[in-house]
Amino acid sequence: MQRAIQRAAVTAAACLAFASHADTLTEALFQGQVQQSFDGDKVASCGVVVSGLELTNSGKALMFNGSFAVYDPLGGLVKGGASEIDAKLVGTANSQKHVRHLQIANVWFKGQGAPRTTVREGTVINKGEDPRYILYATGLKPLSALLQSISDKQPIQIGVRVAGRKFDQVLFGVVNLSDAQSAQLGQCLTEWSNSVLEKYKAK
Repeated sequence: MQRAIQRAAVTAAACLAFASHADTLTEALFQGQVQQSFDGDKVASCGVVVSGLELTNSGKALMFNGSFAVYDPLGGLVKGGASEIDAKLVGTANSQKHVRHLQIANVWFKGQGAPRTTVREGTVINKGEDPRYILYATGLKPLSALLQSISDKQPIQIGVRVAGRKFDQVLFGVVNLSDAQSAQLGQCLTEWSNSVLEKYKAK
């Protein structure tokens, strides 16, 4: 009996420890915009800029702004930053004056049925030109899943780790892209794929 009680106590303690560090998931409103870059006359990268707002009526609402893009067969880049505002002030006049920018330790994106983005082996997280943002190189698989999820209008997740915290705040939702933007994303990816194939055939 005593051993059973001890095991139960250990299990309960483990569950409490897990819960105290578990990520919180909240629905968000995501707005997307296609981005691309060129190398000469060829498309060199394709991606999506995502702005997000946590849907909550109380406390602080998390705001996210970031992007991801594919650059080569190894993967691409992730960039992100976050801020917060009193939920009651969202949409009010001069609401931008009340936005507080957060110091971010990490951000990640996750598409349907795929791993989330992580820092590619041999690389590190860097500060962006704007120090409120971080960026890092990541693998191709999670980026491909993200692009597919957005194209299929399936929900994605975006995780934000505020510096000093032991958990991520995770926003989830469908990224809103207009039909015209979706068509541009498909065209960009087709041209990028062709550019990559031409580049590696020439080697």
